[in-house]
Amino acid sequence: NDRNAIDLHGCDRLSAECVLRYTLRGIARGDFISTYSRKLDSTVVTRDLHIITGIGRHSQNGKSVLRPHMSWYLLNAPDPPLASHVIQDGGILMVPSSELQRWVWKGANLDPWMDRDVDNGWHVYSQQRRSTGRGS
Repeated sequence: NDRNAIDLHGCDRLSAECVLRYTLRGIARGDFISTYSRKLDSTVVTRDLHIITGIGRHSQNGKSVLRPHMSWYLLNAPDPPLASHVIQDGGILMVPSSELQRWVWKGANLDPWMDRDVDNGWHVYSQQRRSTGRGS
């Protein structure tokens, strides 16, 4: 497994949002692809974030549903917005470490209106992963 990637392939939109929010919070705290620097008194992002969405082969219309939604989410939930780029034949979004660092240094805010279903969505996602044997 790539330590700088989250695999949302197979998630519904709400579950994918929850996983991404959890990841962004971890980056802001220095828990994931980042570290806390006492010297700078700030979190330092050390790697790009890869968001695996798939290319839509299993979607009803054969087109990715998650990739455009996650791109939209990255531009609307974080403040300031996070730019992402499509890589590897369209199945992965990449958020450069420089974008994540800028977001961290400007306050690492996530829009509170987006929090409306986070706890319930994460609970549903966790239950789905357990019932399919794809996580604990």
